[in-house]
Amino acid sequence: MTVTTTGSSIYWRPGENVPIELSGCKDIFHAAAVLPRLLAWISTNDTGVSILNGYNAICYSPPTLMFASSAISSSSLVELQRTKRCSLSAVTSRESQEVVLRAMKETGESPDNFSFDDLGIASAKNKNDYPVVVGDSPIHMYCSLHDVVTLAEDESMILLTVETFVIDGSVLSPATNDMKADRSFVVAKIDADLISPWVGLGNGQASLLSCLADMPRPQLKEQGEWESTDLNPIFSSATHDFSEKYDTVEWSFRTDGRECSLGYNPVTALIMPRPIGWISTFRKEGRVPHVAPYSFFCDVARGKSPMVAFSGYRPNEKGRKDAQQDAEDMGCFACNLVTHDLAVHMNYSAAPLASGDSEFELACLRSEKGRLIEAPLVAHATVKVECEYVKTVDVPFTSFSIVIGKVVGMHIDKKYIHCGNINVSKLHLITRLGYKNEYGVIDTKR
Repeated sequence: MTVTTTGSSIYWRPGENVPIELSGCKDIFHAAAVLPRLLAWISTNDTGVSILNGYNAICYSPPTLMFASSAISSSSLVELQRTKRCSLSAVTSRESQEVVLRAMKETGESPDNFSFDDLGIASAKNKNDYPVVVGDSPIHMYCSLHDVVTLAEDESMILLTVETFVIDGSVLSPATNDMKADRSFVVAKIDADLISPWVGLGNGQASLLSCLADMPRPQLKEQGEWESTDLNPIFSSATHDFSEKYDTVEWSFRTDGRECSLGYNPVTALIMPRPIGWISTFRKEGRVPHVAPYSFFCDVARGKSPMVAFSGYRPNEKGRKDAQQDAEDMGCFACNLVTHDLAVHMNYSAAPLASGDSEFELACLRSEKGRLIEAPLVAHATVKVECEYVKTVDVPFTSFSIVIGKVVGMHIDKKYIHCGNINVSKLHLITRLGYKNEYGVIDTKR
């Protein structure tokens, strides 16, 4: 494996003046998001709808979501805290780009609420105990408010539990042989290409998911060496004429458990495309450099004190993944964004090594020092975010923890800056999709 080192970069610290190269941004981490953001229509009552601009999953069981309180309109936030319920609908190509961009506004401005008539989209009242949903959306999520975690004076992290998913049969395709071999009751798979989601790119822009690909986790061979395949394109399901038609599927963790006719706990196939936080840290003992990908990752606070969070699995009550343990011990971590040319290197870094071994070495990555934190950065990454550890929130009744960090510095490769803004679409960022091996690339070709 070889990696091309990125060119010169600019550096910015929240609270300081924006560099002249980014004169089009009022605030880099807010006005020009440097990571793709999942979009959803959110309804907190039966009369209006707005865009939830940036959210992600935390855990599978029960399915739980996180997002910044500023990612929704202030009126929606007040209503959500009052009723403890909301409905989410996937934002897909069934809505025009004009409608999506109108609802998004400029990232950094407070989102607006709209009537359904204002946007020219239809509502549907499918569950009496929850607000309406966007009728044409193929994915509906009926949610309850799990918690509101205060992070800063002007920002909180919102946690939702998805009580029920409703998946329209039009976005289902035949289950793979591997899926059927593992679970004979599986009848179909959730198809990201058929869902065709819009993705937020910052500065009020959006793009459709494109370039679906497959890449299995690295495998340990008999010789004791790890091996990874390349990122292999997947054919477009949207142009394939499937003879079999599927019914709408309703799945609730509380009543159905992990068993679902669409595969084992299909949360990852429904909450996508998920940006990858490539988290790098030093082990306290021996300063072993670690790096690993986390797709349960997003920004959870914006404005004056931007923060990011990643959710990690705890193997047992005392066990912690390296990224969490190191962040807590060292008081910091870095987040590196994964571009297409780094996909295979990222995949190698997912190998389950011992804590005394470095994924940097296995993945043939060069590290560099952070300016403000005691954590290694991936030298080859085009965007690197330095974070001070804030706190860990253990998700009750699960084996997952949310690790939160305050952004204290950002490195951005100059070649991705155009007309004073970060051109996120040109980064060709890798995102995680559903099931074991699926990935997507964000660009503007589609």
